[in-house]
Amino acid sequence: MPTEEDDSHFPLLLLFLATAAINSIYTISRLINLFSSIISTRLFTKDPSDEAGTMLPGQEPYVTIQICTYNEGRVVEETIARACSVHWPLDKLTIQVLDDSTDPISRKIIMATVASWNERGINISLRSRQSRIGYKAGSLRFHFDSVQSEYVAHLDADHHIESDFLRRTIPFFLDKNGNSKDEIGMVQAPWGYYNESQNFLTRCDAIGLDIHHVVEQTGRAAAYGCFGFNGTGGVWRKAAIKDAGGWSWDSITEDAALSYEAFLKGYRFVYVRDAPQQLEVPGNILAHIQQKHRWTKGFFQVFRQSYWGILVSPKIGAALKFEAFCHLTSTIQYTGIALSLILYPFLVIRGLDGPFVKIAGLFPAFPVLLSGIVTCYAKHPGPRGRYRSLLARTKRLTMLLPYLSLNVAMSLFQTKALLEGIFSSDVTFLTTPKEGRSNSAQTTKNSLKSANKVKGDTLDDIVAVAGLMLGFHQMFFVVFYESYFPWNGIFEMLFRLLNVVLCSSLFWLNCKFFKEKYGCKRANLMSRALFKI
Repeated sequence: MPTEEDDSHFPLLLLFLATAAINSIYTISRLINLFSSIISTRLFTKDPSDEAGTMLPGQEPYVTIQICTYNEGRVVEETIARACSVHWPLDKLTIQVLDDSTDPISRKIIMATVASWNERGINISLRSRQSRIGYKAGSLRFHFDSVQSEYVAHLDADHHIESDFLRRTIPFFLDKNGNSKDEIGMVQAPWGYYNESQNFLTRCDAIGLDIHHVVEQTGRAAAYGCFGFNGTGGVWRKAAIKDAGGWSWDSITEDAALSYEAFLKGYRFVYVRDAPQQLEVPGNILAHIQQKHRWTKGFFQVFRQSYWGILVSPKIGAALKFEAFCHLTSTIQYTGIALSLILYPFLVIRGLDGPFVKIAGLFPAFPVLLSGIVTCYAKHPGPRGRYRSLLARTKRLTMLLPYLSLNVAMSLFQTKALLEGIFSSDVTFLTTPKEGRSNSAQTTKNSLKSANKVKGDTLDDIVAVAGLMLGFHQMFFVVFYESYFPWNGIFEMLFRLLNVVLCSSLFWLNCKFFKEKYGCKRANLMSRALFKI
């Protein structure tokens, strides 16, 4: 039990409990989405097409597919090919490649690809502009008036849609009589990943994104008819984009901003959970950090700019206002879990670890893991997906703890991103470098090329050093204070295990960061210097 001399450590207990209270907010949100996704899909057995309208042959509406690209010539070739191969009447389909490339090689590849498909009778055009103002959102806004169709599908340069993509999504804009349901503003398809088996990082990323799609997007769509557009793999009603004010580059997550603005205008969204379309997840740490940084920073920019309108809107109920808050600030939960693990050893040493503290410290990880278990068995693989057999899905459960530990280890980088989102007005959009579909012999080479394209940030170096120091700090407690962490209690065992996993993730993540950024030799020298310190 703590003595009088321990009174100075009660602020640590208060900080721990405050962190637990914040974590509980996101725990509630995650559990609501989890149960909503399970109930609305009848344990993921309900056929989503039951809610689709009727679209008879010959009655297909006019559709435009827009593909955004920037210096991704080798990657976008197959994306263009797949867009040109969709099963849709050619006289009712227009494909636009919105190319902001500055690399002459990429521009030549894209020009040749577009010309090749034009010769085959496809209505495809290459569109560019003089200035890259506004980045991706600026390109979409600049070319918006060129869209003559009622519906427009958006694809990133690496998004390989299936041939039935439009036939799986467009019917949700219609009712059973074939008439337009004008309140439906957007239809989103989930993601699959053609490079998921590339390495440990891609497998972790894939399961994390699957949790987002299987649990969060499905749950939000069912409970509120509102969720964030994922930026690619979805179809918008052109009128919904226009009514929402069009594409804006006030933040670097223009997709989330447009989603909430459209919902405030009265539009609802549909999520087609059984029609995954394949794209690429980052194959190296630098690209992974850059992508997550952009998402986190952008979400907090949207929160800062738009949440007040959501909060005071009479059209939005209290439950959705709560969910919108959790959605836009969701990164905080992993920072909270990391902080709980960091503080807990101090509380143990001072005898402040009562049963409530132990439960409060571990509980936020429970819904994350539970959502992961549901995802492993409920994920729809699609025609080219993995994990079709029960055995393959069960084996995937082994990635849940590594996924959780990677996200917790990323919390320092994510904290930097959320602070920038709150306090910075910078909207520089850094495109995640893509490697493209390749064979195993090319994978490592392409991954290194992709890492070399990532923009460097000196602050990231400081964050990585801090992450390594934190790993040493936690390992010190686990190893040298062994008497305080016996293996004879379930909570003590779990906390010790989680601390070991956290330390391993911190070492792996930050050492990989330095290795990819500076190369093996320089990274080893930095590691030795850090070890001496």
